[in-house]
Amino acid sequence: SRQPRSGRLAAMLAVEHWRAGHADAARREADRALALDPTSESAWFVAVDATADAGSEVDFQKLLLRLRAEVLSSPGLVIAVSDHVAGLVHDPESRPARGLLSLLGSLTDRQLPPVDRHLTEARLAAAIQDWPTALTAIDKARRKDARSLKVMRLRADVLGWAGRHADSVEAYTEYLQRAPD
Repeated sequence: SRQPRSGRLAAMLAVEHWRAGHADAARREADRALALDPTSESAWFVAVDATADAGSEVDFQKLLLRLRAEVLSSPGLVIAVSDHVAGLVHDPESRPARGLLSLLGSLTDRQLPPVDRHLTEARLAAAIQDWPTALTAIDKARRKDARSLKVMRLRADVLGWAGRHADSVEAYTEYLQRAPD
């Protein structure tokens, strides 16, 4: 067979298929890359994107279960994939964002660092303009670490995106008092 036997090379091939607009080939190659290296972020990015684009709901749920299985051995992977999706989607009905929100919500503080998990939930919810969910996730992160600059900044951002400008200005003021540079 002339296919790469390296997870890294298979992931690179999956990315190239995705860039060329070949969603089915990208999914197949990403699946092969993940079989060779289940912690490959780039393979996961393509797998999620291509499955959301060309796969069925069942395919997507199976992919999320596969990602969930990696949480214990590679907890940052779920955060990375979720942040990838949060940076790309803007559709309130986004299947990847909603699926990943559900996955993150099913995890415990022992499985993922709670502040990172809640901030990622907030970014995903904000990407699909689900402001109550985003702000609830930020409140959870604030309860875990009230002095975190990342939490303070994201709270100010989300309040602004949600149209709560007076609250956003107040939150930015609080943030800038702690981090003036």
